[in-house]
Amino acid sequence: MTVHMIKLVVGVEDLDHFLEIQHACVVDYNGTPAYSVRTRYKPKREAEVLNGGSLYRVIKNKIVCRQKILGFESIESADKGTQTLIMVE
Repeated sequence: MTVHMIKLVVGVEDLDHFLEIQHACVVDYNGTPAYSVRTRYKPKREAEVLNGGSLYRVIKNKIVCRQKILGFESIESADKGTQTLIMVE
């Protein structure tokens, strides 16, 4: 069973503004251009999310876009401890 995720986009006025921010942060993830979304915890149902799951983005109380989830990466930061990067198309 495929599981999807929903995340709020804070401080963004509309989809065009969001895309502008995203295009400034493109990284190479296993040979694919990707964007990272920072979150505190890795999903408990990671295998089901990676089985075709998507990240739905909410701007101004509306779901405005869908991004395919490519994978998860754990990172350490000095001020916030262990965090997870959700890598999306």
